[in-house]
Amino acid sequence: MISAIRNGGIVDRYHTSGSLVQQVGWKVLDVSVVRTTRQDQGDDDPPSEQLLPPDLAQGQWLEVMDVESLQKKTRPPKRITEATLLTAMETAGKTLDEQELSDAMKDTGLGTPATRAAIIEVLLKRGYIVRNGKSLEATEKGLHLIEVVHPDVKSPAMTGQWEAYLKRIQRGGAQLEPFLKGIEDYLLDVVGRTRHTRQALQATACVTAPPASAGPTWERATEVAVPRQDPSAATDPKKPAPAGRVIRRIEPGGTVMELLHSAFGFSSFRANQEAVCRAAIEGKDVLLVMPTGSGKSLCYQLPGIARGGTTLVISPLIALMEDQVAKLQERGFAVDRIHSGRDRAGSRQACVDYLNGTLQFLFIAPERLRLSGFPEMLAKRKPSLVAIDEAHCISQWGHDFRPDYRRLGQHLPTFRPAPVIALTATATPLVQNDIAEQLALPQMTRFIHGFRRGNLAIEAVEVAPSQRSALTGELLRDAARRPAIVYTPTRKQAARLAAELAGNFPAAAYHAGLDAERRRRVQAQFLAGQIEVMVATIAFGMGIDKPDVRAVIHTALPGSLEAYYQEIGRAGRDGGASRAILMHSYADRYTHDFFFKRDYPDVEVLDRIVARLRDEPQEKAALEQQLRMDPDLFDKALEKLWIHGGAVLDCAERTSRGKDDWRASYLAQGEQKRAQIDRMIRYAEANECRMSTLVRHFGDLADGQKAASSPRCDWAGCARRASCTTSSTRTAPPIP
Repeated sequence: MISAIRNGGIVDRYHTSGSLVQQVGWKVLDVSVVRTTRQDQGDDDPPSEQLLPPDLAQGQWLEVMDVESLQKKTRPPKRITEATLLTAMETAGKTLDEQELSDAMKDTGLGTPATRAAIIEVLLKRGYIVRNGKSLEATEKGLHLIEVVHPDVKSPAMTGQWEAYLKRIQRGGAQLEPFLKGIEDYLLDVVGRTRHTRQALQATACVTAPPASAGPTWERATEVAVPRQDPSAATDPKKPAPAGRVIRRIEPGGTVMELLHSAFGFSSFRANQEAVCRAAIEGKDVLLVMPTGSGKSLCYQLPGIARGGTTLVISPLIALMEDQVAKLQERGFAVDRIHSGRDRAGSRQACVDYLNGTLQFLFIAPERLRLSGFPEMLAKRKPSLVAIDEAHCISQWGHDFRPDYRRLGQHLPTFRPAPVIALTATATPLVQNDIAEQLALPQMTRFIHGFRRGNLAIEAVEVAPSQRSALTGELLRDAARRPAIVYTPTRKQAARLAAELAGNFPAAAYHAGLDAERRRRVQAQFLAGQIEVMVATIAFGMGIDKPDVRAVIHTALPGSLEAYYQEIGRAGRDGGASRAILMHSYADRYTHDFFFKRDYPDVEVLDRIVARLRDEPQEKAALEQQLRMDPDLFDKALEKLWIHGGAVLDCAERTSRGKDDWRASYLAQGEQKRAQIDRMIRYAEANECRMSTLVRHFGDLADGQKAASSPRCDWAGCARRASCTTSSTRTAPPIP
């Protein structure tokens, strides 16, 4: 029985077999299938229908009571030798369903014996296949040939049609002249369609190895106009990416600078970008630590285009992913993404396009690699480059640790020989080392650059929490300090402060407690300039590329220097003078103590959960009910156990026992979090150049020893210069 499950335009069909008991003790056989041969069934006869058991009818809705998934290992495909390939070409007609075409190829197959042997020699000579002992194996060049050649050309049906037509000519039933004219028209049509396929594929650059003295050469990008669909689909996670757009075609010739100009529209690289791009293009594994707004994205996008094929980009946030996808699509590249915000049809089409080689970039969330079969699907067609964005999430010492990111190293071997580039704006030397260790790439070429922001004045001021709202309003009264982002520690404070500021200029709140549509609308209004001040928690900012933010104000002490630097980096991306203003006081310590106790439960709480875990999976809800623990505390403690390996949590929210040595890792991470808070407090209270302190913190040794002579460097709190009555020991000159 065939069952169909429909989801929109997608139909999955399942074959079901089994027994139906009609009467206990008796065997009743009501099901029969009438089999016909080709000779018995004419071309116009309808196919025979299967007789269904009683009580079943075609199209009937049935309730599925139980489903069992069987795991079976498949056999590897048989090795192709010269003999088996010759046999396959000789017997190609047997794969055709149409009797006339099959009969026409019965005697000859694909060409004569001499032609078939010559075909193999040409494939070897041109590098489409190679010999490995007695076996023949396809090369990357050969796989690319399969991708660009039109399906009609790859099918033996074409040869069968021509052979059948020649037999009709031989019998006097057709003329030679129309046959030759038809072949000519067919070739022109197929070549034209193949050309469009190549445009979509963005054929690989670096076709031949250049002389060492000439430097690397890449292919020059040009544009081919293709009808454009609704551009809103590019940024709506519920809609599939638009199929029609201006697709760039790569032509031979040119240097990396010419590729930068023709494919991305830039006349020159920013500082340090070119060296990173060249290293990735050459196939080196790269760790790139550069500040927000310094152009990290280009450092994987340009190498991805230069290397050809598909670049696999692993990105942690949907908003960040959608922003990058939209920008690449605007530049005319073939891009798609797979994440939880997309419907099933869109994600499935992205998988199909990836396997067909029609994508230049595929963005995925790290959690997708937990799904059974998904990593294996990606490995079927090796990417040309693997880019890991926000790579600090890999390290348990980082400020935004993600367990699924930490497991990325397990999957990288299946994507080889593709090089890996890990990118982040906030990784200290400790985090950098942990990233390389977790990815099992100890020899990564490291680029740690660009942390000094000459256009950004960093100011710190000690002020009581009760005065911070008024000070924020006073600072933002000057229109030259807007647009601005104001960070608050809690959702409640964000909503209250946004309401206060909205009485003087357009302002709105943004935090994780708002529904997705509200967050999307507010974010779009801020980017469009309709909202001048965004009052937000740390949920806002990642992936937000608004160049003209003039001020970033923190109304409380951030949890780490890494988070602080990333957040102030959203100011002044256009190079214009901007301010970062940090408000703090001793009271902030209590706030962080509260958050720490919430995020790092006592070990005794985790031990209670471990004592209830079993080797076999059990429902998370059942475990929570057994423990009778506060739901928020239970969720946080179980999350920490999962992160550190003490518990296993599958995609169905079932838990089971993990490893026993989770405590040391958990305690070490808690100590690291405490140390991050302490460093942030010392930074706020110190009397030294704040920018130089940040530069040294991130290990930018090429810059970290520079003298703190910038007029935009603040020692004592110039934010209060004209806004507060309490004293400050020194002020910086006003920002023009």
